[in-house]
Amino acid sequence: MALVVPVALSAAESANATAPSPHPQSTRAVADAAARAVAGRTARQIAAADSGAATSKRPDYSTTVLTVDNKPTGALGGPAGSMTFDQLAALAPHTGKGVPRHSSNASALSAVPAGQDDMTVDECRKHDAAFSGQGWGKSRFVSCQAHGLHFLRIDCWFWDIGCRVTGAADVDVTDIQYTQNVGRVADVLQVFNNWFVWRKMNSQVMSSNVSCDAERNSGACQPGVFSGPYTATLGEMSHENGGTASRFYDFTQPESAGWGPDKLSYASLSWHFKADDAEPDHADGPKSQFRCDSATYIVNTNASVGCVFPWVTETMQFSVQQSKTAAQHLLTALYHTDQTLPEKSGKVIPGKPGTSPLHRTTNAGLIDSHRDVAIPTCQFYWPGYPSKGLECDEFPFASTLEGATLDDNFSVEAIPGADNSSGGGIMNAFYSYRRIIGDDTDKVNDPFFVDVGF
Repeated sequence: MALVVPVALSAAESANATAPSPHPQSTRAVADAAARAVAGRTARQIAAADSGAATSKRPDYSTTVLTVDNKPTGALGGPAGSMTFDQLAALAPHTGKGVPRHSSNASALSAVPAGQDDMTVDECRKHDAAFSGQGWGKSRFVSCQAHGLHFLRIDCWFWDIGCRVTGAADVDVTDIQYTQNVGRVADVLQVFNNWFVWRKMNSQVMSSNVSCDAERNSGACQPGVFSGPYTATLGEMSHENGGTASRFYDFTQPESAGWGPDKLSYASLSWHFKADDAEPDHADGPKSQFRCDSATYIVNTNASVGCVFPWVTETMQFSVQQSKTAAQHLLTALYHTDQTLPEKSGKVIPGKPGTSPLHRTTNAGLIDSHRDVAIPTCQFYWPGYPSKGLECDEFPFASTLEGATLDDNFSVEAIPGADNSSGGGIMNAFYSYRRIIGDDTDKVNDPFFVDVGF
């Protein structure tokens, strides 16, 4: 948190920041003078440096300066830092609306590590990416944005008295954003902690809100049961739940908002804060995009309709223990390309984390064309393999834009049918439960990586 204003402004600053009557130009000058004095001290430091009691004289005019700090501070969430979504959501105002809940996005087949689709305040604030742009995406179903809010109260009297800081406040804000399967819904949990509120800032009124705005010719994003703005004084908020205030927002983007065969709709979430009688009186955050779909090839699974953060690229994870030879083949294709068949000098196979991703396709003709290359290659190297209970396993998968072509940048292996089926089950579950779109009509082919563990 980096807002610095001397407790008593210097003579030069006072002259520049003071005017004989309260009018917009003088308020703007006070805000400018405060901004010029910013140099790295927190509200706590400002309070500690206060050198005298506040005067009882009524100021000619006053202003509150509201600024946002987007620099990673290293400060974590204290007692709230490790709390789960349900614990934090239960602290949010929800009288008569029921306690906010969030659904699960995983399945037994999707090979998603436990906790991948949940996030704590501490997890978020440890990532520098959370403090800029659309934030840090932990998975396609959870992302976050982090920042700090800083307030200064400045009272000014007549020319010979000058201006004085009479209140200051700092707070860390973390917005954890969720999407889900089984619902075209986006939720935002806004957490305020690490408070320091001094003097007149206790009575400063602030409203907090999150908006959802449609993008890319999509229909309206609609507020749900929990919507803002939420209004309270900083003093009240800083004492909520032992210093951890939380606010909950939910939005829907119904199927009628979508376009194309998969009923895709896009929207962006943004945070907003407004402080009464402040200069400036509001702060607006950067956008964080999410996408909803009703793709039939996903809806027809247990995943149903849903939404994701499409800018997060995930990894399809296989296990040697679970898929045996299918996973072993993937290991070779990803990490030992020179040992793959068909033989080719300088072969490049995409899909490994850190390289070029794969992209899903649902185009039946394109998928068949990939298999028309892969299967004869298996026949060439393993003649009569079907009669031995084997199946042709290819990578990149036939269901990707990067599937087998005559350039030989692919790998095939004849493996037991049971192992091939196991690998196919993992792939299909990932496609469904991670909502990987393969919309060739509108050229929305979601990227992903592939990796193997033991």
